Amino acid sequence: MLPLLSIVLLGVIPGLVQGIQFAIYNNCRTSLDIYINGEKAATLTGREPLIREFEDGWSGYIYSDANGGSQDGSIGTLRAGFFGDGRYFMVRDPAWINSPLSINYFHHEDSESSGVRILVG
Repeated sequence: MLPLLSIVLLGVIPGLVQGIQFAIYNNCRTSLDIYINGEKAATLTGREPLIREFEDGWSGYIYSDANGGSQDGSIGTLRAGFFGDGRYFMVRDPAWINSPLSINYFHHEDSESSGVRILVG
């Protein structure tokens, strides 16, 4: 039987009106494979972020299979989840967290750009 997963509602991303940009950074010394909704999006090898823009209402999961996580985002994988209305949360296996993960909203007044910054590792 699979262990129950914990879900923690973390916050709301303001201003999700015309899409959202995600900047995903590797905060680890080794390469990380990044998955979005179960599909491998990229392998991050250095400090260059993976940038993805999604249309308004996008929902899904972003995670890595590093350090014993799984490619399908199940057992042992800490996942960042996003509802289409701007709320986000983390889903974790209480028995194992494969990689640290942080989520922050950002907004640059000068360029009017905003989005979500995710640090993995």
